[in-house]
This record gives sequence, structure tokens and C-alpha cells, in this order.
Amino acid sequence: MPDSLFGFNWLGFNKSAQMKLSPDPTHPVNYGRRRSDRPVTIAQVKKLYDLPPSFTNQLPWLEFDYEHQVVLLADGRSVGVAFELRPVSTEARSEAWLHALRDKIQAVLSSAVPEHDDPWILQLYVQDETRLDRLADEMIAYAKPEAKNTVFSRSWFDTMEQHLAEVSRPGGLFVDKLVTGSDWQGKHRKVRETLYRPRPDSLMRQGGQSRIEDILRESNDVYARLSAGLESAGIPIKRMPGKALHDWLFRWLNPRPETTGGDAEAMLELSPYPDDSPGERPYGWDFSEQLMPIPTKASGGSTTCRTGPLSCKP
Repeated sequence: MPDSLFGFNWLGFNKSAQMKLSPDPTHPVNYGRRRSDRPVTIAQVKKLYDLPPSFTNQLPWLEFDYEHQVVLLADGRSVGVAFELRPVSTEARSEAWLHALRDKIQAVLSSAVPEHDDPWILQLYVQDETRLDRLADEMIAYAKPEAKNTVFSRSWFDTMEQHLAEVSRPGGLFVDKLVTGSDWQGKHRKVRETLYRPRPDSLMRQGGQSRIEDILRESNDVYARLSAGLESAGIPIKRMPGKALHDWLFRWLNPRPETTGGDAEAMLELSPYPDDSPGERPYGWDFSEQLMPIPTKASGGSTTCRTGPLSCKP
């Protein structure tokens, strides 16, 4: 074996090269390995790619299945369905009418959702969203194609965008000191529900692929019965696609991101939901991690973490 390769020693520069590069010829620079040096191990290389413990590891969503319109949960075998309800107007309704509506909803829930030892879980979320500018987009989408681009329509759309942005601005238009004592601000009430059933690992080992198909079929059947029952009770229901579910959770977990000066909509534009096609997603893509583009901050040495104004204890 030669002593050098392309003019260099295996363990460092040759002696003449050391003497030329050293600023002091009496103290040559040692470019060789130290006696304590050891080859880099595989474990050390893997450690370079390790991520610190994350709040997103505590979130239950793993992936949204575009084909079946369900959410795959973190256990890798349970699935859930997310949908949005249109609130029923109860203003100026009689007490008898309200009781009748309550009874209808109770009958729908009792008949549509079956009872099991590992039960179905139905969760309800009610939020008042203060950003009304999205209503302007819905108005534009609602307009007929032949009327959408007329001079009058464009002028009216611009006026509505300015109006909605003004009435939903932070702090509202004014403080109602006579009646409520709170800010007078435009809001849009949203009612969303999630329906899922945790599946024990033992069930998956019994049927394999056929069991997975049974789980998907049962989830869609239960949602179909629930949707039909609520529609008959006068409560419109709409299944949430992947983008709608992502955007709702993204705004919830990032209410005032520092990166965009507290503007959640601007942050959502910087980190949008990718295409529903699995081929468009990068390797290792995770639905929950997509919701948190900015790492959470731990509070001191405790396990409490903060994301914007929200706190959590995993």
C-alpha cells in the first residue's frame, strides 16, 4: 500500500506539507488523528437526526384518507369522521318548540350511534370565529358565473370585503356599555363534531385487510345514519374534507403566531395544507406535525408547553 494518496498521508499531510503550512517551522501543525479519536458510530449519526420531544406527538391525528374521507388516528387502526353542523336559529322560538328540537336530536343520537363495549365517541365543538373575511369568498363562490364578473358585482364584493373586515377587527367597532358591556364585534358561530371509535389491537390481528374494510364501512354507515337523522330534524350537516379539517385545527393551535405578527391567516398561507393526493406529500408526512410549523416552547423545566396563548400538559 502506498504511503500517500494524491500527495497526502492516510493519517494526515506528509511532513513537508506540515512544515510549509505551519506558521512556525519549529512547531509543525498536526493534521493527523488524535490517539483518543474513534470512528463515528451508527448511533451517533442517528442522533444527529433525532427530534426533541414534541407537543404534536400528543395529538391523535396521523393522516387524512382522501379516498374514504376519514382521519386515521395515531394508533394506526382507528378512524374518525369530522363534519360541520349549521346552527339552528332559536331566536323568538317558543319553549315547546325548543323541547321538540331537543327530543329530535336525542332520538337521532340514540338510534344512529350503536352501543358497544368499545363505544363510539361523539365530540362537539362550538366556536365563535371573529374572522369574517372568509364569508366574502363564500359570497363570490355563490354568485352565478354570468353575474360574477359584472361591474356591479365586483363593486359589491369589494364593499362587503371592507365591511366584514371592519366589523370583525380586533376590539370590535365600539364597546356596548348599555346592554352587554362587551365589545361590539362581528362573529360567525361554527359548530363541528367528530365521530370515532377506538379499536383494540386484538381486533386487527383477527381479520387483517378484511377487518380494515369493515372498520371503514362501519364508520361511513354510522355517519350516513347520523347525517340523515340530523337533516330530518332540520339541522344541515356537511362532511369536512382534509383541507377544512386542517385549516380549522391550524387556526385553533396557532391563534396568534409571532412569525406573522399574530395573523393566523397569513401563517396559514405560509404553511398551507398539501394536496390530498398521497403522491404530493413528502416522505414521513404527518398530519399533526403539519399543524405546528413553529416549535412549542417549554415553560422552564416542567412538562408544560406553550403554543401562542395556549398551554398544554402532555
